[in-house]
Amino acid sequence: GKIYLQAADTPAGPLPYADRQRFGVWSVTKTLGNTLTMLRLAEKYGPEIFDLKVIDYITELTDPGWAEVTFGDLLNMASGTGRGQAEAEPYNISDGQIDEFYGAWYEAKSAADKIAAHKAETQFYSWGPGKVARYRDQDHVLLGFAMDRFLKSKEGPQARIWTMMEEEVFEPIGIYYAPINRSIETDGPGLPLMAMGFYPTVEDMVKIAILMNNHGEFDGRQILSKKMLADILPGHTPRGLPTGDTVVGTHYHKGTWQMPYKTAEGETFYT
Repeated sequence: GKIYLQAADTPAGPLPYADRQRFGVWSVTKTLGNTLTMLRLAEKYGPEIFDLKVIDYITELTDPGWAEVTFGDLLNMASGTGRGQAEAEPYNISDGQIDEFYGAWYEAKSAADKIAAHKAETQFYSWGPGKVARYRDQDHVLLGFAMDRFLKSKEGPQARIWTMMEEEVFEPIGIYYAPINRSIETDGPGLPLMAMGFYPTVEDMVKIAILMNNHGEFDGRQILSKKMLADILPGHTPRGLPTGDTVVGTHYHKGTWQMPYKTAEGETFYT
């Protein structure tokens, strides 16, 4: 029940309130935002959430190349879209991460503008979705939008995906404020940008880690899908798509980086 912190040094000396400081964890938002939200939706509505087709909810994506892309593919950054090298191998998850179209997409303010910018720059790789991980902030932002529309299809137009997370995941485990970057809309609150911009405290992150380590259960209540969380937690078998890291052997899986760890006794875990 204790958190041990090293000193947080700044140019003006040690940060006196590191335990209460909010940190922009940026791409860790992909895990703390999208992964956690997918696990909550899987618990509420079934693991089939991972197999839902993106075009059924982001109907603006009319190109046939989107036809088979699933929510799970976006979570794996394996949409099969991008502007990197045309060959899948050698694997390089960073290939095509930032291109000449990224700035226009990043600076688009509303959800509709981001979808339009995403659509305008999309090219499809020959291997299709689910096969190769290429780092795409666009995939994770799009997934956040798609999950919001899915939730509205189940609970009505008043439903909001981040409100669901605040009320059904964060508050029960003792996180009462969960600020996140959002799209900028003229007709109401923006949608959370699930690729970047969650601002938790260290304690918030520990509470989330404990929830996940406890297989998604808290105080006798199953909050996250135990089934869909199982292969994110440490195990003895490799999981996910190769990143091209031949030194450590890192893979990318469900919004998490998975890598082998060998214990002093010689046992290998993937975590």
